[in-house]
Amino acid sequence: MWVFYKLLNKVNRISKRVYAPLIAFAIFFSLPVGAMEDGDGGSDRKVVRILTVDGGGVRGIIPATVLRGIEEQLHTGKREEEKLPLAEYFDIMAGTSTGGIIVLGLNAGMSAKNLVDLYLNHSEDIFPPVGLWDKAASYTGPKFSHEPLEKILDEKVGDRWLSESVSHVLIPAENMGQTYTHLFNSAEAKKFESQDYKMKDVARATSAAPTFFEAATISNREGDESTFLDGGVSANDPTFEAIEIAEQKFPGCDIFIISLGTGEPPRKFGDYSLKTAGKIGWAPKIADELMTKQQDRHLRVVHSIKNDRIQQDRKFVYHRIQVSIDRSIADMDNAENVKSLRQAGLSLINPLNPSGVYSVITDQIIKVLEENPEVQQKEMERELL
Repeated sequence: MWVFYKLLNKVNRISKRVYAPLIAFAIFFSLPVGAMEDGDGGSDRKVVRILTVDGGGVRGIIPATVLRGIEEQLHTGKREEEKLPLAEYFDIMAGTSTGGIIVLGLNAGMSAKNLVDLYLNHSEDIFPPVGLWDKAASYTGPKFSHEPLEKILDEKVGDRWLSESVSHVLIPAENMGQTYTHLFNSAEAKKFESQDYKMKDVARATSAAPTFFEAATISNREGDESTFLDGGVSANDPTFEAIEIAEQKFPGCDIFIISLGTGEPPRKFGDYSLKTAGKIGWAPKIADELMTKQQDRHLRVVHSIKNDRIQQDRKFVYHRIQVSIDRSIADMDNAENVKSLRQAGLSLINPLNPSGVYSVITDQIIKVLEENPEVQQKEMERELL
């Protein structure tokens, strides 16, 4: 009897190592639909969890701070080996310009805390103080050198390819050789080498803001070069693009979106200060004006899509997380504002702030993200191994 017991234990230990993935697979597919999907009454529709992050230069520290708050909530009470990377909680992640850097950073192994530190420690390297002579020179060329940005992206993101991303990644940019917005798409990168670029190069391309940085010329895996400008020119908020891909990938799906803004200064409605302005008057403001107007259009389109999906009796949950900021800290290229912008982000996730989003994060967002079936499967495999 004792010999049989020892033999059984040995078999169990071997089978646990060898068959654990198969056991996890079987358990996963034996779960009730309601345990895997976010839908009323155990809907069998796929729930596509989407994260989108706007462009906005140094103001990117605001969404990075919000993501840090979400990350902390997801990791609360878990052992170190149970703490999954934030990118594993989303099916689709889309980001433009500074938002693209955030999304790519998360998919390259950075934590949200790492990203907050990047803004705090390196914003002045990317956007150094500009003197009068430099300001005058910026009318004939880029305001900043692209080299510090490229060095930081190389250090933080490394040589990973877009095809190696954890989530399905979408990054808009303007291809100077095309008449339409280019969408770097990790799913396409996995299929075709011509669509695969290094993550650090994609980050450089989507953040090549006109007047701020030189346009980015980058190479795909086949060695072919293309030149890109900041995706914020036409898709500063890439939520619409992410919804389109979700609908293509999972027709008839339910949608769950977290859309993070980079702060919104007060609008000057009825402001005619640029009415008679020429090139010199428009030059410092044109990028911000284009991005703001495009942002407004995207929000209207997304709300129209939401209403349409609800009429189709489909679930469409859309959390737009944005914070009002003072005009004095609204410049996208002023590194001196980073600490103040960080405080604006912290105010959003402060549990004592009645106008913040702490309760939304804890009561709604975390609940849905933790129901992610891919996350459940990984946790079960970890328990079994």
